[in-house]
Amino acid sequence: MTISEDRIARDLSRQIEFMLLRAGLFFRIFYRSKSEDSLTKKILTKEYSLSGNKLQDSIGIRVALYFADDLDIVRGLLKRKLVFVDETIDKPDDDEFRPSRVNLIFRIPDEYQKQLGFLRKYVEVDSTYELQLRTVLSEGWHEVEHDLRYKCKGEWQHQLDLSRTLNGVFATLETCDWSMLQVFDELAYRHYKSGDWQAMLRNKFRIRFDPTPLSEELRTVLTDQNDAAKKIIRLNRERLLRWILDNELSFPILFSNIVYLVNYLHIKSDSISRLTPAPIAEELERRVAETGVA
Repeated sequence: MTISEDRIARDLSRQIEFMLLRAGLFFRIFYRSKSEDSLTKKILTKEYSLSGNKLQDSIGIRVALYFADDLDIVRGLLKRKLVFVDETIDKPDDDEFRPSRVNLIFRIPDEYQKQLGFLRKYVEVDSTYELQLRTVLSEGWHEVEHDLRYKCKGEWQHQLDLSRTLNGVFATLETCDWSMLQVFDELAYRHYKSGDWQAMLRNKFRIRFDPTPLSEELRTVLTDQNDAAKKIIRLNRERLLRWILDNELSFPILFSNIVYLVNYLHIKSDSISRLTPAPIAEELERRVAETGVA
């Protein structure tokens, strides 16, 4: 690994980080560039050749998302925004405990390819990088498994019961991922029933809101017009986040701004429309006019 290769891995990581931050998603991101020793060892071990498969993970990025239902949202976004090459997605097996991979391959941008020495030195290395998607709960398991089982396969031979048990730990974490979603959905609903609109928004959408409180005017509207609040609690979160990610809105993620956005796209309340600041209304109209999608 050279300084330029590490810098390029960092730059690619930051570009992805910026895309996800725009929508307020909860995540952690990591990156690495393989050392020359690691590249050489993997090329020799895997028997890569110019006429066959090429090594595609000389640069690796991993995104660990807080919530399991964000995996498909982020996967779709990255495939639309980056130069997508290939993906490996394991389908869960009903009768077997094993982790599922969500690994994506993207093309390294041309301006970076010219700076990567290993692309000139090794014909077996492809001009791509690998991006892995995980949840934060599964991330720790993957780290342990990679260092203490994947790299030490000989030590696990004839230990199928323990190997299955280790996979069972992952299955437990996967169940915890989905249980966590149920907890936040129930919390959002309880706040809806109690009329705590800001808490309802936070736990319904599970994004990084700016701490600026929901405006008193909007609190009053949501209290007086329960139908508007009901439409928010019933809204498809995934659909809204996909829209935000695809449209790269310029205004910050405030509680009030999200209500203005949801109202423009779904609720259609005249009272909320009158409260919507002109710059936000104009941007939303422009975005819908450009994409034809509301």
